[in-house]
Amino acid sequence: MTRASELSGAHTSPKHAVSSVRLLTSGPKVQAREFVVEVGQTVKWHSHSRITDFCFCLEGVVVFEAANTEGRTCREQSLQPGEHCTIEAGIVHRLRAGSVTCRYLLVQAGDKYDFNEASEAWLPT
Repeated sequence: MTRASELSGAHTSPKHAVSSVRLLTSGPKVQAREFVVEVGQTVKWHSHSRITDFCFCLEGVVVFEAANTEGRTCREQSLQPGEHCTIEAGIVHRLRAGSVTCRYLLVQAGDKYDFNEASEAWLPT
């Protein structure tokens, strides 16, 4: 059974240019989605006002990138299957595939979902 909110195949939106995004559950203050991201694909740099992201690597290598907008620096953390990271509200970040296609579970919780695209020109593309 396919849900109307499920996305499959190549998916491009202002937020994502990834192979697939599948909504697993959604409520007033939580949502969970499964992402499949190929090498070279990424989610745009962004932050959230009041929600925390929990990213769980299921397959491949997921690269979490966080930007320090005041110091104009970025840090990376590579996640292997079974590893996870927590991304607090207000952190400018993005997720991408490492050296191979990845699949990850993204749980977002704490408040109503928002997506604040980062516009800093110095951020890596």
